[in-house]
Amino acid sequence: MWDRALGSISQQCAQGHSCFTLSMRKPTYHRAALTFLFLCLLACLPSYTQAVSSTSEDEQALSAATQGLCRTQVAMLGENAAHGDGHTVAFKVALVERLVDQCGFNSVFFEASHDEFIHLNKRLRLGQAVTSEDLLSAVGGIWKFDREFLPLAPFLLARAQTGRVFLGGLDDQLGQLGQNYANDEMVAELTNLLPEPKRHRCSTAALHKRIYYDYPESAPYSKLDQSQISSCLSDIRTASTVDKATGS
Repeated sequence: MWDRALGSISQQCAQGHSCFTLSMRKPTYHRAALTFLFLCLLACLPSYTQAVSSTSEDEQALSAATQGLCRTQVAMLGENAAHGDGHTVAFKVALVERLVDQCGFNSVFFEASHDEFIHLNKRLRLGQAVTSEDLLSAVGGIWKFDREFLPLAPFLLARAQTGRVFLGGLDDQLGQLGQNYANDEMVAELTNLLPEPKRHRCSTAALHKRIYYDYPESAPYSKLDQSQISSCLSDIRTASTVDKATGS
């Protein structure tokens, strides 16, 4: 997972976004860039005082956290004890709002589908219509139905559409709810260069079956299935290389 995620991040660095080393043992190159939202971080409320700041202690804590993180290059916000703690989620996302709008953080990565966010960013680059629902689907079902999370989608999307914020995912797992690109469309794209009947076999019998884990108890996932998937991926890689070389 990390190799793919870091590869994506390195690409952003080459395009002018700030970058970093995961170990933080080497110096970073630019000012405050990447905010990592791990699991329960998430919902930029339109008015922090309405949803979270019921006490002055909340506001004081938020101000202190903002001040402490504002001059950092990377902010990694961790998971709370339980996914159902709405107050903590709202506090963290209010913090994210301030880090983005007040401190200049320009990239937000979620522990969410790497592939779905690649597709989302491609659509943004092409100027295609992208909705808050599309962003919610990319982030994943854990938060998609969380009322504290929902307002974050238009907040980030508006900034992504203007190039103010880059959005990404760090998780290489497939089969998440509602992620039609990563689960279905990507498979069609990957197998499109293969000749029939190999295309159908790899698309349906191998990749689609594995993504949806469609293995009955009478025929569980086996080394044979794994071998078929590896063979398909090898064929896809070869076909892609040939396609690039011939320019077809």
